[in-house]
Amino acid sequence: MLNPTAPIGATIGKSFVSISAGRTHSLAADINGTLYAWGSQTAEGADTGWLGINTTTATSFTPVIISTANMGQFISVAAGRCHSLALTRDGSIFTVIILHY
Repeated sequence: MLNPTAPIGATIGKSFVSISAGRTHSLAADINGTLYAWGSQTAEGADTGWLGINTTTATSFTPVIISTANMGQFISVAAGRCHSLALTRDGSIFTVIILHY
């Protein structure tokens, strides 16, 4: 059983500058600019892939470091019902948006 007050997996010993929870997934950026994601990769029956964890596993219950080679240092994140956003120190914005009509 997970202890909701204890750091787990990739977050042990890390300090974070930004954390955001969406409908079924969460994002975080640590003080070194590393990006983390966890939760579900699906929304309303669609495989969104918005965790960016390079796997076909639909859910990750523990934070996973996202490969962000050549993207810069992340300083802020936002997660919503059907989107993920990440801001880098140089002002670049990376996003995944799933449109439902």
